[in-house]
Amino acid sequence: MNSEPQLIAHRGYAAAYPENTLPAFQAAIDLGVKWLECDLQMTADGVPVIIHDTNLIRVAGKSVEVLSSPEAVVLSSALEEGVYPPTLNQLLSLLVQNPDVRLFLEFKTESLDAFGLEKVFDSVWSKVAELKKRVIPISYSSRLCYYARAQGAPAIGWVAAKWDQEHQLIADTLQPDYLFTNWTRLPVEEPLWDGAWQWAVYEVTDPAVAERLVARGINFIESMDPQALIHYAPFLR
Repeated sequence: MNSEPQLIAHRGYAAAYPENTLPAFQAAIDLGVKWLECDLQMTADGVPVIIHDTNLIRVAGKSVEVLSSPEAVVLSSALEEGVYPPTLNQLLSLLVQNPDVRLFLEFKTESLDAFGLEKVFDSVWSKVAELKKRVIPISYSSRLCYYARAQGAPAIGWVAAKWDQEHQLIADTLQPDYLFTNWTRLPVEEPLWDGAWQWAVYEVTDPAVAERLVARGINFIESMDPQALIHYAPFLR
């Protein structure tokens, strides 16, 4: 359990570098951020890649369907000059080089649905290997969280898509180690759901907002612009 609120680099330092890329993650580490978050999709030939969308049109400017394209096509799609989507193995190598950094690895539901939840998790988790204590599987899929726990993941994180009784019941039943949600979903007049988990909220770039959230009991602030917070919010480490 962390005694101080922590800062998570959301898709790396995505405000200044192409999201979910090695330069974005390295830049966040260079700022002193100790927690990273990334998104994982699978290519048609079963390679885990660090990408949020199922199509590269938003990040690369050309239409490439990730789930139905081979690794070679996806990884050769430039996000900007000289910057390409990384594989999971490449990101894990960065973790090896930075032993005090941890990673929230989000399993995207599109890949889970397309290739099978168990198959995707097993393939990815085998690659994580000795880094399993520093890589936390997270997902909007509670089924993925249950499966990850059953496969021996030391910690899991669930992302709540809504603030309602149905999602509160899922959280109460699952009891994840980390509970994520968009900070704008938090009702102003209601207390946070009570549980043993640590709260993580995204997407925050305003230090004043971060300070208010920490005062409410939020443990992790997730931001694509960690520099905006790490220099102006001394309560974050």
